[in-house]
Amino acid sequence: MRVLGIEGTAWCASAALYDTETDAVLIESDPYEPDSGGIHPREAAEHMSEAIPAVVDAMLTAAEDEHGPDAIDAVAFSRGPGLGPCLRTVGTAA
Repeated sequence: MRVLGIEGTAWCASAALYDTETDAVLIESDPYEPDSGGIHPREAAEHMSEAIPAVVDAMLTAAEDEHGPDAIDAVAFSRGPGLGPCLRTVGTAA
């Protein structure tokens, strides 16, 4: 079984492909890096809305290239804790 995992609770948009048969993991990440200070919720949400589609597409492409069009058996995603707008983006993507 291959599972696509999507994470985006606050600062880093990530997608991973986990293969239960081989215990192999492939990860693509795009961190939110503010110019200064800590996490700015609105800016983090904007980052997620741009980064999640890109990291998910990278994983789907890798999965299809390796295993064909039916490569993904399940999807998992982060539900929390985290920033609400970021979590909604991840949930929608899943």
